[in-house]
Amino acid sequence: MREILERYREILLEAPGRRAETAGQHARDIAPDGRWPDVDYHLDVDHAWPSARHISRCRQMALAWASGRHPLHGDRHLAGAIQQALDHWIEHRYQASNWWWNQIGVPRAMRDIVVLMGEVLTERQRAGALEVIGQFVVRDTAANLLWSAELALHHGCLSGRPEQVASAARAVEDEIVVGHPEGIQKDWSFFQHGARLQAFSYGRSYLEIAVDLACQLRDTPWAFAQEKLDLITGYILDGLQWMCRATYTVPGTLDRTISRRGSLRRAADLRPWLHRWLRICPSRRDEVEAFLARQEGEGGSLVGFRHFPRADFTAYHRPAFSFFLKTISERTLATQHIHRENLKGQHLHSGDHYLVRDGQEYSDLPPVWDWERLPGLTLASDAPALQRQSFVGGLGDGRSGLSVMDYQRVDEEGGRLLAVRKMWGFHGDLVVCLMGGWRRRGLEGEIHTSLDQCRLRGAPTVGIRGERPRELSEGRHDLDDVLWLLHDGVAYVPLAPASVTVRTGPSTGSWHIISTGASEEPVAEPVFCAWLRHGPDPEAGGFAVAVGVSPEEAQKLAEQPPWTVLRNEAACQAVEFEDGPCLAAFYEPGAIETAGAPLRVDAPCLALWTDRELWLCDPAHAARTVSVDWQGSRHRAELPPGGHALRVVPYAGRPDPLS
Repeated sequence: MREILERYREILLEAPGRRAETAGQHARDIAPDGRWPDVDYHLDVDHAWPSARHISRCRQMALAWASGRHPLHGDRHLAGAIQQALDHWIEHRYQASNWWWNQIGVPRAMRDIVVLMGEVLTERQRAGALEVIGQFVVRDTAANLLWSAELALHHGCLSGRPEQVASAARAVEDEIVVGHPEGIQKDWSFFQHGARLQAFSYGRSYLEIAVDLACQLRDTPWAFAQEKLDLITGYILDGLQWMCRATYTVPGTLDRTISRRGSLRRAADLRPWLHRWLRICPSRRDEVEAFLARQEGEGGSLVGFRHFPRADFTAYHRPAFSFFLKTISERTLATQHIHRENLKGQHLHSGDHYLVRDGQEYSDLPPVWDWERLPGLTLASDAPALQRQSFVGGLGDGRSGLSVMDYQRVDEEGGRLLAVRKMWGFHGDLVVCLMGGWRRRGLEGEIHTSLDQCRLRGAPTVGIRGERPRELSEGRHDLDDVLWLLHDGVAYVPLAPASVTVRTGPSTGSWHIISTGASEEPVAEPVFCAWLRHGPDPEAGGFAVAVGVSPEEAQKLAEQPPWTVLRNEAACQAVEFEDGPCLAAFYEPGAIETAGAPLRVDAPCLALWTDRELWLCDPAHAARTVSVDWQGSRHRAELPPGGHALRVVPYAGRPDPLS
């Protein structure tokens, strides 16, 4: 148990130390009674509980005092301030209305203080601190379970209770599983608070604890079994690394924590845990090393297409960019609005997509976003609530793919309706979004689809039918007959000349307007926002996104697109790439006639095919049986459950199911 605590202390001290003046300032500012004058100890806020700043500062000072790399290492005045602050907390035992602070947040900070300060604490201080740590209750599932069980384990080590350590270690190991309602899912996504993707919020905390405890418990009676270590590796490589680019992620992996400052640029930074994981020689070591290299800005990008059918999430990685799409179905839940966080995020997860190259595109923009114009979102200002549908999913062959969402907003009486079927096709450096099967009833507001809303980087250029390309000045521009729009090397190409609004310039807001406990200090960011205006009677259409193109190349894409829209209506949407596959969403039985490889199906499904290979899946997760006419033969395909893919090989007998 002493070895476990020493290993944990080493982990704490591996983290980058705080600046000396920060810890020193806290020591200078503390009052004689152990309080800080700027902390409101009587205000109770669910997420940003002010009293927690007291115990957090105490922990921060303990890290500075214990770190041999810190200028205040071993400083007597700093140690005295830590003891003052500790005495005050032990005496008053502040409690929050949010159980997490009382049972997890505060005990975790107190645990770290005890481990770092060691023999410097008096017996009375140590006993009081152990009582605070003992506020844990081993409960709940996934990250919440690991938080509390880790506390139980360390509390057992600190109080000399090996049976408690053994019980806590078993609880953690038992929670390292795949396929429970919460935690790691069968597609390697992560759920918490129901069927909500929380990969880089709760899922990150889960990973941190699993990795740290695996390192602490190695070569002890409570070491994790190899199969559990392999599951952790699977979650890292088949889940998390697909949901980020370098150390940046997107709102779909964070849920409500998107409203916390810095989440888009910090939540996906796993470098300390990847370094730690390599020490215990996991399986697939080369892949872990490659992921770590990408996080450190070295090596080539992850390349490929992956859809997560449990989470309704799509990731498409190319050398120059990553494209992430979050949809929602009747199998997944809407984003959370609890603890007065995520106050404007009611439209998250409803087809919003994000194009990431260097990570600066969206970082720190949530306070200044127009939340009704999230990238990819189709909406009208008076549209009713989203009604989740079953025909939502994705299919790929590892290189190319498609995702689809049956998008419907309808009120309880059925009086107001906004519906459209959307399909995204991914191939090469292109993403083509089709929108067809429009239905509109009882709406007065303008229907729009946002092309992007990202950080402004230089003046955008627009190509309009019959005009010379021109740069757009700062401000709002309502444009018609737009052939293409180019911003920072990214081209947005309507499938037909379209009405587009572009708005550029500074946008202002504050973190407080999206999270009540956050700062009210105004912030301003330069923003590029562009959207399609669909008019009163929307027609089938869409747009393509191309990365790394010039104005001349954007013009060529508009005039000679390397894709062909085969169908785009309520029954079927399909696109063919000139150097790649055909991609189709069949909402009902139908056929696609192509010169190279025509296809006919007798049931709803998604299809990806070339003249040599055919992939199918059931996005509604109903595990349908589909009869397929392809390559001159009829195939009877029993589609796998769970929205997974099936590869049909011609003339090779029974289809081969692949996960």
